[in-house]
Amino acid sequence: MLKFEKPDPNKIKERERLLQEAKQASDEAVGLAQNCLNNEMFIKYKQQYERLTPMIIEKLILLDEVESDPLKYALQVKGIITEYRVIGSLLRGVKNEAGKRI
Repeated sequence: MLKFEKPDPNKIKERERLLQEAKQASDEAVGLAQNCLNNEMFIKYKQQYERLTPMIIEKLILLDEVESDPLKYALQVKGIITEYRVIGSLLRGVKNEAGKRI
């Protein structure tokens, strides 16, 4: 059976403290992510990623033109897409973190 008791004031204070610390840590993470987006190295990374996009598409088109074995084709396409996803994961992660508002 559930008991409805008056909340412990110490637990209420602890909860409030934890919520405040979590908000502060989140705000700091968002700020750091926003700083990353303006960092020279990150800007170069983003430019290289954007330069890579049409190359990946060209790679897929060429593969489509030369590979006749469906299994080899599927495995190679999966490899190309995985490579592109991995390279872009840092960019997407930082952008997502920078855009958070908690």
